[in-house]
Amino acid sequence: SKTFPGLRLVDSNTADTTREMIIQNYTNGVEYRSTCGFFNPTANSVIVDFRLYDGEGYLIGSVFTKTFLGYDFKAFSPFNEAGIPYPNASYDNVILVVSPTSGTGQIICFGASANNTSNDPAAHIAVQYR
Repeated sequence: SKTFPGLRLVDSNTADTTREMIIQNYTNGVEYRSTCGFFNPTANSVIVDFRLYDGEGYLIGSVFTKTFLGYDFKAFSPFNEAGIPYPNASYDNVILVVSPTSGTGQIICFGASANNTSNDPAAHIAVQYR
Protein backbone atom coordinates (compact mmCIF):
# COMPACT_ATOMS: atom_id res chain seq x y z
CA SER A 1 0.00 0.00 0.00
CA LYS A 2 0.97 3.66 -0.32
CA THR A 3 1.18 6.26 2.43
CA PHE A 4 -0.74 9.52 2.20
CA PRO A 5 0.94 12.61 3.63
CA GLY A 6 -0.67 13.91 6.79
CA LEU A 7 -3.21 16.66 6.20
CA ARG A 8 -3.98 19.18 8.91
CA LEU A 9 -6.48 21.98 9.32
CA VAL A 10 -4.67 24.86 7.61
CA ASP A 11 -5.77 27.06 4.71
CA SER A 12 -3.44 25.35 2.21
CA ASN A 13 -5.17 22.00 2.87
CA THR A 14 -8.79 23.11 3.00
CA ALA A 15 -11.52 24.51 0.80
CA ASP A 16 -14.22 26.85 2.05
CA THR A 17 -16.48 29.46 0.46
CA THR A 18 -13.45 31.74 -0.07
CA ARG A 19 -11.10 29.20 -1.69
CA GLU A 20 -11.46 26.25 -4.02
CA MET A 21 -9.27 23.15 -4.24
CA ILE A 22 -8.42 20.91 -7.20
CA ILE A 23 -7.34 17.30 -7.44
CA GLN A 24 -5.35 16.67 -10.62
CA ASN A 25 -4.47 13.77 -12.92
CA TYR A 26 -7.54 11.63 -12.42
CA THR A 27 -8.11 8.69 -14.73
CA ASN A 28 -11.15 6.51 -15.30
CA GLY A 29 -10.68 3.81 -17.90
CA VAL A 30 -9.49 0.32 -18.72
CA GLU A 31 -6.14 0.68 -16.87
CA TYR A 32 -6.91 2.91 -13.86
CA ARG A 33 -9.77 4.06 -11.65
CA SER A 34 -9.82 7.15 -9.43
CA THR A 35 -11.73 7.98 -6.27
CA CYS A 36 -11.79 10.84 -3.79
CA GLY A 37 -12.42 11.50 -0.12
CA PHE A 38 -13.55 14.60 1.75
CA PHE A 39 -13.69 15.44 5.44
CA ASN A 40 -15.29 18.41 7.14
CA PRO A 41 -13.13 18.88 10.27
CA THR A 42 -15.44 21.52 11.75
CA ALA A 43 -18.76 21.41 13.60
CA ASN A 44 -20.36 23.55 10.87
CA SER A 45 -21.97 22.28 7.68
CA VAL A 46 -20.84 23.18 4.16
CA ILE A 47 -22.37 22.61 0.71
CA VAL A 48 -19.88 21.75 -2.04
CA ASP A 49 -20.15 21.74 -5.84
CA PHE A 50 -17.91 19.36 -7.78
CA ARG A 51 -16.87 19.76 -11.45
CA LEU A 52 -14.71 17.56 -13.68
CA TYR A 53 -12.63 19.01 -16.51
CA ASP A 54 -10.83 17.05 -19.21
CA GLY A 55 -7.25 17.66 -20.34
CA GLU A 56 -8.44 20.32 -22.78
CA GLY A 57 -10.23 22.28 -20.03
CA TYR A 58 -13.78 21.29 -21.03
CA LEU A 59 -16.40 20.43 -18.44
CA ILE A 60 -17.23 16.71 -18.59
CA GLY A 61 -20.28 15.08 -17.06
CA SER A 62 -22.64 16.94 -14.77
CA VAL A 63 -21.83 19.28 -11.91
CA PHE A 64 -22.88 17.57 -8.68
CA THR A 65 -23.39 18.83 -5.14
CA LYS A 66 -22.92 17.26 -1.73
CA THR A 67 -23.70 18.54 1.76
CA PHE A 68 -21.19 17.83 4.51
CA LEU A 69 -22.51 18.11 8.05
CA GLY A 70 -20.12 18.79 10.91
CA TYR A 71 -17.33 16.16 11.07
CA ASP A 72 -18.78 14.40 8.03
CA PHE A 73 -16.63 12.15 5.78
CA LYS A 74 -17.60 11.00 2.28
CA ALA A 75 -15.69 8.92 -0.29
CA PHE A 76 -16.90 8.31 -3.85
CA SER A 77 -16.03 8.05 -7.52
CA PRO A 78 -16.39 11.52 -9.04
CA PHE A 79 -16.94 9.95 -12.47
CA ASN A 80 -19.94 7.97 -11.21
CA GLU A 81 -21.35 11.02 -9.43
CA ALA A 82 -20.96 13.15 -12.59
CA GLY A 83 -22.81 10.52 -14.64
CA ILE A 84 -19.82 9.42 -16.74
CA PRO A 85 -18.75 6.03 -15.34
CA TYR A 86 -16.44 3.62 -17.14
CA PRO A 87 -17.03 1.75 -19.51
CA ASN A 88 -19.61 4.23 -20.86
CA ALA A 89 -16.93 6.95 -20.74
CA SER A 90 -13.16 6.89 -20.42
CA TYR A 91 -10.95 9.84 -19.44
CA ASP A 92 -7.32 10.61 -18.62
CA ASN A 93 -5.71 13.75 -17.18
CA VAL A 94 -8.89 14.95 -15.48
CA ILE A 95 -9.12 17.73 -12.89
CA LEU A 96 -11.73 17.69 -10.11
CA VAL A 97 -12.63 21.18 -8.89
CA VAL A 98 -13.98 21.37 -5.32
CA SER A 99 -16.06 24.54 -4.76
CA PRO A 100 -17.81 25.12 -1.42
CA THR A 101 -20.82 27.33 -2.15
CA SER A 102 -22.40 27.94 1.25
CA GLY A 103 -21.95 27.21 4.92
CA THR A 104 -19.11 27.93 7.31
CA GLY A 105 -17.55 24.46 7.36
CA GLN A 106 -14.34 23.51 5.59
CA ILE A 107 -13.33 20.55 3.45
CA ILE A 108 -10.07 18.59 3.49
CA CYS A 109 -9.69 16.82 0.13
CA PHE A 110 -7.67 13.89 -1.19
CA GLY A 111 -7.76 11.56 -4.14
CA ALA A 112 -6.44 8.16 -5.14
CA SER A 113 -6.03 6.14 -8.30
CA ALA A 114 -5.52 2.40 -8.53
CA ASN A 115 -4.35 0.14 -11.31
CA ASN A 116 -7.27 -2.07 -12.39
CA THR A 117 -5.01 -5.14 -12.75
CA SER A 118 -2.59 -4.90 -9.82
CA ASN A 119 -4.64 -2.61 -7.53
CA ASP A 120 -1.41 -0.63 -6.96
CA PRO A 121 -2.60 2.74 -5.60
CA ALA A 122 -1.31 6.28 -6.05
CA ALA A 123 -2.18 9.36 -3.99
CA HIS A 124 -3.51 12.62 -5.43
CA ILE A 125 -2.93 15.59 -3.15
CA ALA A 126 -5.37 18.49 -3.47
CA VAL A 127 -3.98 21.98 -4.06
CA GLN A 128 -5.46 25.49 -3.85
CA TYR A 129 -7.16 26.55 -7.06
CA ARG A 130 -8.25 30.20 -6.92
